Amino acid sequence: MTLKEEIKWLDGYIKKLVKQGAEVVVLRAILTRLKRQEKKEPPSPYHSEAIGLYKMWLEHHGLPAIVDARQGNAMKEILSKLKSVSKDKTEESAFESFQAILHHWPRVGAYLEKRKQLTDINAKLLEIIDKIKHGATKQSSNIMEADKVHGELAKKYNRGYGANG
Repeated sequence: MTLKEEIKWLDGYIKKLVKQGAEVVVLRAILTRLKRQEKKEPPSPYHSEAIGLYKMWLEHHGLPAIVDARQGNAMKEILSKLKSVSKDKTEESAFESFQAILHHWPRVGAYLEKRKQLTDINAKLLEIIDKIKHGATKQSSNIMEADKVHGELAKKYNRGYGANG
């Protein structure tokens, strides 16, 4: 029996019991819970991979890889937000964006860099993206701009990033 079929059957059964004058408070609570479960959005197929990546990232920073239900829900929201703002609007692009955030974490500035919980990342996602793109300080933004120009010049003249640039 699917969830939708269970809900339909239970709804009909409750109506039948009400006509008979029976108590249905418990059954209505179960029906409400089932309906709520039906409305839940399934997590991204990349959710588990993103959690695994996050745990490795925490361990890389010397922190214990602790992820509870709140952190899992925050990851679900992060991936959903990243999906909606990505170019491709796909689950894969959201996961790649999350990877980029973790990779470029040192760019977020001293205050945000200390906030490594997924709930904090979710709450400050826009600010984190902005700081990664534009730099947390004027100096870091100038360094990013210099790196960008250097990369474009190296590409233009077919040279790599050797000892002399």
